[in-house]
Amino acid sequence: TKPVFLMITRWIKDTYPNLPLFVGGVQATYDYKELLEGRHCDVVFCKESETQFQAFIERCADPASDAMPQGTAFRLDNQVYKLGEPEPNVPAEWDIRPFYSLIDIENYHKVGSLAAFSRYNGPEKSFATVLSNRGCRARCTFCTVRDFNGFGVRQRPVESVVEEIKFLVREKGIQQIDWLDDDLLWDPERTIDMFKKIATEVPELEWICNNGVIAAAITDEMMYWMVESGMKAFKIGIESGN
Repeated sequence: TKPVFLMITRWIKDTYPNLPLFVGGVQATYDYKELLEGRHCDVVFCKESETQFQAFIERCADPASDAMPQGTAFRLDNQVYKLGEPEPNVPAEWDIRPFYSLIDIENYHKVGSLAAFSRYNGPEKSFATVLSNRGCRARCTFCTVRDFNGFGVRQRPVESVVEEIKFLVREKGIQQIDWLDDDLLWDPERTIDMFKKIATEVPELEWICNNGVIAAAITDEMMYWMVESGMKAFKIGIESGN
């Protein structure tokens, strides 16, 4: 995805040269020096960045604030700097529903695809993403998750996840969701409970999982409730452990 990432940031900088461009995520985290030196962006928020972005905004609003956006990288006088390392274990629970008022998520499917299954399940279907937990049980050396998110899995309350899905479906007209979890099936009891609640409270939902699930975690009961809750397609991650 790196060529696409660079193409998009380059287009934004060329089209809106006076617009400060902040980026984040996996690609930006591991290539922050290249991005800043190549003037593809102005600021990079490394790793999970909710708390550092919040600190950045607080500091911009009040220069006297003690808030320090740890993990933020930037360019000054042709030199790249990074403010330490991001805080570990950023909370998994964030209520993002109010911020959907700022974007037309219900129209995103008209201009693009999130991933392969976004089109596989019907190009006319509006989609959005949902994250029920962060991290992964595995520590595969070829994967960035264990470094980007840290070891272990941090879970959101099931009720919060279901309420977010209900909001997207009932208030924003979303027809399908794509799970962003790196280990969606981590806690079998919790996961089955979540799928049961979705099947009961949002029966019209369809979901896909482009971010592969761990095949060994799928039991007959798990698969039954995956289907009952609206599962249409998922990928499987083939983990070797090293």
